Amino acid sequence: MVDRSRSMYSATIKKESLIKLRKAANKIKPSVRSRIKKLLDYIDKFVENNEIIKAQFYYQDEMDADLVMLVEGLTNKLEQALNENKKYANRDKVLDGYFELLQFVRISEYYNDNYKYTVKIEGDDVLVTLSCLDASNYILETIKNRVSGVVLFSATLFPVDYYVKLITHGEGKTISIPSPFKQSHLGLFVDDSTSTRYRDRGRSIDNIIDSIYAIAETRLGNYIIFFPSYVYLNMVLEEFNTEDYEMLVQTRNMSLRQRNTMLNEFNNVGDKSRIAFFVLGGSFSEGIDYIGDMLSGVLIVGVAMPQFNKYNELLRNHFDNEFNEGFDYAYTYPGMNKVIQAVGRVIRTDEDKGIAVLFDDRYSHKKYRELFPRNWNHAIQIGKGQYLQSFIHKFWEKQKNR
Repeated sequence: MVDRSRSMYSATIKKESLIKLRKAANKIKPSVRSRIKKLLDYIDKFVENNEIIKAQFYYQDEMDADLVMLVEGLTNKLEQALNENKKYANRDKVLDGYFELLQFVRISEYYNDNYKYTVKIEGDDVLVTLSCLDASNYILETIKNRVSGVVLFSATLFPVDYYVKLITHGEGKTISIPSPFKQSHLGLFVDDSTSTRYRDRGRSIDNIIDSIYAIAETRLGNYIIFFPSYVYLNMVLEEFNTEDYEMLVQTRNMSLRQRNTMLNEFNNVGDKSRIAFFVLGGSFSEGIDYIGDMLSGVLIVGVAMPQFNKYNELLRNHFDNEFNEGFDYAYTYPGMNKVIQAVGRVIRTDEDKGIAVLFDDRYSHKKYRELFPRNWNHAIQIGKGQYLQSFIHKFWEKQKNR
C-alpha cells in the first residue's frame, strides 16, 4: 500500500517512449516532431555528464523546471493535434504518449520536499522521474476533502506506526483484532542456523535444499519456496534434484495466462510433492488464496530485504531525516511485510492447516521478533543439533488427532 501510494504520486518519462511517440506521430498535423526533438535533445545533453553516465543514476532536490516546460509545451501541441485528427491511423499510440506526458505535468504540480528529481540510465534508455518518497499528506488531504471517513484494514498493516505515518500522515485511530483462524492450524518454525545475506548465499544453498527435502518428504503436498530474488532462486534451482518432485518455477515477465496456468497446478496433489520456486513480493505471494489442500506449506528464504540501490538509499536518507528510522522504513518494514504476506498464503479458511518455515539467522534477532504478528507467538525455534523434519512430523501427527 505504501509503495502504491508513492507510485500514484510519481511520474516518469522515458526516452524510449518519446522515440516511439515521434514515430507514431510522424505524419500528424500540426507537426509535433520539432517539440519532441527539443525534449530528446534536452535529455541527451543532460545525461552527457560523465558522472551521470558512470553512476547510471542522478538525483537532485529541485525539480527541473525547464524540462517540465518542454513537456508541457509538447503536451499542449499533442492535445491540439489529437483534437484535429480524430481518425489519425496511429491515434491510439499517440494517445498513450500524450497521457504519459500529461501525467508528468500533473504530478509536477505536487512537487515539494517529499520529492526527488531522478534520472536513471538503463541501457540505451533514460528515465526521468518525479519520485514521490512520501504520499501520506496527499492521501490524508483526499480523505479529509472527499469522504466522510475511511477504514483501512489488512492482516499485514504491521508495524502499525509505520503505516499510519506513511498512509495518513500520523492521523487516525488504530485497532488490532485477533486472527479469526486457529493458531494451532499453522505450524510456524524459525530456522536461524543459516545466513542468507548476499555475501553468504553460496554457502547457504545446501542448507536450503535440506530444508526443502524435510518439508516435502514429511507429508505429500504442494509447497512454495519463496526467494528474495530470481538470482538466488536460480542458484538453488541449479543444485536442486528436481526429478523427485513436480516442479513449478516462476520466471521474469510471466504473462497473465502463464501465471493462471501455473496457479491451476495447485488445484490437485499428485503422486509426488509439488515444489514451487517463487519470488517474494511477486504475483504468487500476495492476494492469492491457496485454499485447503492447494498449499501445505511455505519456506521463506531470507527476510525479503529490498534491493540495496540508489533509489532505496534516497528513501533511507529521507526517512532518517523525518523519523530517524531510515533503514527500517526503507528496508526492514517493507521486507517483513512481504514475509507476512507470504506466510498468510497458508491459512485462508477455518479448515486450512499447514506449515511455514522462516529461514534466516536474522529471525532470531530481537528487532525481527518484535515484528512478528501477535498470532505468531507460538513460533518454534529450531536449535543447533535439532532437525526440522522431526518438528514438522510432530505437527502433522497432531493434526491427525484433532
